[in-house]
This record gives sequence, structure tokens and C-alpha cells, in this order.
Amino acid sequence: MNTRNSPAPPSPRRTPVLATLAVLLLTAPGRAAAPRDELLRLVPDDVAFCLVVQDLRDHARALGASPFARDFLASPLGTALAASGEVKKLAEVEAFLKEHLGVGWAGLRDDLLGDAFVLAFRSRPPGKADDDQGLFLLRARDARALADFVERLNRVQKDSGDLKEVETRRHGGVTYHRRAERKGDTFYSLDGPVLAFSSREDLLRQALEQGRRTAEAEPLVARELRSLGAGALATLWINPRAFDAEMERAALSAKPDEAAAHRTLARCWKALDGAALSLALEKDLRLTLSVRARPDGLPPAFRKLMAATGRPSVLWKCFPDDALLAAAGHVDASALLEALGELLAPEARAALTEGLERGVGAPAGKEFVAGMLPALGPDWGVCVTAPASATSWLPQAVVALRVRPGTGTPPADAATLSAITFYAQLAILAHNKSHKAPLGLRSDARGGVEVKYLSGEGAFPPGVRPSFALHAGFLILGTTSEAVRDLAVSLPLDGSNAAPGYPGEVPLLRVSVKAVRTFLEGRRELLAEASASKEGVTKDEAARRLDGILMVLRHIDRVEVTQAARDGRASLTLRVETAKPLR
Repeated sequence: MNTRNSPAPPSPRRTPVLATLAVLLLTAPGRAAAPRDELLRLVPDDVAFCLVVQDLRDHARALGASPFARDFLASPLGTALAASGEVKKLAEVEAFLKEHLGVGWAGLRDDLLGDAFVLAFRSRPPGKADDDQGLFLLRARDARALADFVERLNRVQKDSGDLKEVETRRHGGVTYHRRAERKGDTFYSLDGPVLAFSSREDLLRQALEQGRRTAEAEPLVARELRSLGAGALATLWINPRAFDAEMERAALSAKPDEAAAHRTLARCWKALDGAALSLALEKDLRLTLSVRARPDGLPPAFRKLMAATGRPSVLWKCFPDDALLAAAGHVDASALLEALGELLAPEARAALTEGLERGVGAPAGKEFVAGMLPALGPDWGVCVTAPASATSWLPQAVVALRVRPGTGTPPADAATLSAITFYAQLAILAHNKSHKAPLGLRSDARGGVEVKYLSGEGAFPPGVRPSFALHAGFLILGTTSEAVRDLAVSLPLDGSNAAPGYPGEVPLLRVSVKAVRTFLEGRRELLAEASASKEGVTKDEAARRLDGILMVLRHIDRVEVTQAARDGRASLTLRVETAKPLR
């Protein structure tokens, strides 16, 4: 074991260094690696959070040589960032590092942080808000390089007065060190290429003991990450059991009107076995939230909700691939209301039900909760597209919800249409009382689809005509009758719910940033004029702001959110597809 005196991370005056290291975390995707597992052996089982970063060196190099990096650096945004004051300050910090520590940013990334490092945090004891429980672990590529860096940094901090002395201690045959710093003691151990640091002596000792116990067995955090399918560049693991006591205390001390919500949340939390948030960079960027839970531990309404959301919506077959924004999914409407009710006090739950019966059921002529709600869904969707007219700057939007006939009289689908018609007529009456130009409800039955729409001279912005229809088992509302009809005629009549996406994943949200760019560029003048009028700025200023948005959007083509569920594990993934590949 190397017993050289080795200091803690830099003092607050070195915050630019820490800030840059944080930025470096976002520079690549990962794969399972031995250095990571070597560090995870030292992580105590009772930590609440554990951030694992691995393979930073290899992936940073891949990103630096990628088509995206070349395009970004040559772009106006990249040029502006390169000339910014922040980048110049980083260059000054690097000069300091090379002069006093003999290493620059590339050396820090490749030689010290390139293999793996870990940040673990343990929950603070009750009543000790300032009791820091953090543990930092680092596995360098070369033990000698790490020791030299530590020795140089130790000397610099002593010269600055941040570090007063270093005392060598032993625990269980292992050497570690106490650092007497200006603001308090910290503790660390240096064992070949592995550095362990903590502000708590007991936590460092626990880590050293943990390393001996898990020399042959798979560490708990590594096992949890494997079960969650997390193995990316950076992964934040959350240990639910570390918060059980806090959740129970919150439920016991909750106010009467909040007690139901706390009890329900505590029950859901106990059913959660683990969670991880992972960042990966391959050809695109992926941010994935994975959870592992026991469905039988959830309240029945929440189990029904989870079962419904695991299937794709048929509406994905109807929304254009180049829509500015599209979202669709499955929901059990009755289970959703029941789940909301379990989060409310009895009085609030009764008020919610009464409001729905009065606001929806009464205009529809049918009981809402018992007669209409079970017939709503499960398919729902929203789609926003560029306006069809080149002279309009307002996008078109449609909202669709599957509505089945259900049981009883009148049928639930007809009752839902009646409720929408009632509120449309109510809006007409309110408008006509205060405006000279009357508003009316019209109907257009072209193309086998009857679309009702509000019509009135000057009542709506150009390109907007609120419309709705009930067709092929879907209630559709839109900003124009054309948008409603286009969606209605595209609905599959066979009930198929196949949807495009990734294998084993269900699409939830899709934004075509490429289509957004085309829309903004094609209507730049119209948008600048409308923005200037609304925000009280000149048209040139509004155009300049729009160009700034386009300068950022040029590097992204698509954003998607998908979900997956299998073997007691569920995941939610955000994908960002860049204009040029990241690898």
C-alpha cells in the first residue's frame, strides 16, 4: 500500500476546477468496466445516492473526434463559446494547474478520471442538517501519476494555508490519513491507483472495511446497477431503503388533509426496490430513468395504471413523422381517478367527484364516474404541426381521446360529444353578449367525417377555427377543421395498436426539432413581427432572438421519450438525436 500523504479535493477557491470536472462528466457513453467495480467494492451498503462515472477517457476522445464535435466547433455557436470569457478563464486555470500540479485538463481527464470515479452520499442523521456524509472514490490509470498529483496538490495547499498538517492513522491494518484543514478535518486513503476521500472518519473506515468484505463477492451497488440495466457513462443510483424512516415520519406527522397522500406515497415507496438515472452517449444522447419495483406492493389503482401505460397507442400510426410535437399513450381513466382519489383527503375526493359530475356528467346527460369514465381511453394523443398556409404563423394542434359507447343510455361516446357541444354553445353565448360580430356553431360533413366548428368574423387569429368531431371511436378536438378531418380519416378501423419505435420500447413523446427549424426559418418574418408586437420590442430585435434560437436548434434533429417495462423493471428514456453523430 502506498502511504504517501495525500490531500482532499481542492478548496472552494478552486471551484473552476470542480466545475470543469462536472462538465467533463457529460462527454461519453460507457460500458461495464473493472475499474468501476473495483471502486464499488468500497461503497457501504447503506448509502442513499451513488454517482458512478466510468470510461471517461475513451469516450471523451471518441466525442472529440466525432462529426458532431467538428460541426459544433465550426458553427457560430461553437465559435461564440470558444471566444467567451468562461472559456478564457478555463485556459487560465489550466495554466495554473500545469505550473503547480504538472497536469492540464486532458491529463486530469485521461490519467486521473479516465478509468472511473464514484461519489456516494449517506443520509444525514435526524437533527444533523450540517453533518456531511459524502465519500469520493477515484481509480486512476497509473498509481504513480496519482501519487505525484496528490503530493503536488498537498504541497500547494500547504503553501496557501488551506492545509495545516497531515496525520497518518491506521485501522484494521490499513493506513489512512487525517487532514487538518483550515475549515475542519477530512480523511483519505491512497492505495495504489485508488484514492478514497471523505469528510467523515467513520465513513472512510467503513469503506475500507467494506472493501475487505467484498473482495470476492459482487458489491451491492454493482448488483443493483446490473439489475436495473444501468451501465452508461454516468449513473446515479438511488437506494430507496435509505429514505424509509423519513417517509414514515412524514406520514405520521402529516396534517389531516395531507395524511392520505403521505400514506399512499409511503406505500408506493416501500414497493420500490431501486432506481437509477443513467447518461449515455453513443450516436445520440440517452438519459434513462430505470426503476425496479414489486407491483403487488402498490395500491390496486396504481397497478392498473402501470399495466395500461405499457402498451403503445394506435394514434402513433396517424401522427406524421415530421410533426413539430406529438405525444400519445395509454391510460386507464377510471384507475387514474381512483389513484388521484387516494392522494386526497375524503372531503377533497368527494368535491372532485361532485365537480366532475356537475361539470361533465350533467351536460352529457349521463353519470360521469359510473357511466362515462370507464368508456374513456385508453388511447390518448396530442399532435402539433406546422400551419398549412404559408401566410399563417400559428401551428395546428389536435387532441384525440378514444371514447367507446359503453353501457346504458345514452351511449358514453354520444354523451361525451353532447358535453363538448354544450360548452361550445356556452362559449358562443358568452362571446355574443360582449361582441358585435356574432359567433356561431357550424357543421361540415365532407369526406365522411362530420366536423363541428366555431365560426365568426375576426373572433379568432388567422388560421384558427376551433373544431371537434366524434369519428371511428375517437373524440377529436383541433384548432382547425382541416386538422380534425385529416386525423379522423387516418384513424385505423381495425383497432391495431402497432407503433413505430425501438424494440421493446413504447413511444410517449416525439419532437422533430428539424421540422421546428424548418417552420421557424420559413416563417421568420411573420414570427418576428408577431413576437415584436407581443413583447414590445422592435422587429429587428425579435428577429435577432429568433436567430439565436435557430443557432442552438441547428445541432439537434429529434427528441424522443420512450418507456419500457419487463421483469419487474420499468424505464423512461429521453433520446436526443443530434444533427451530426456523437460517435
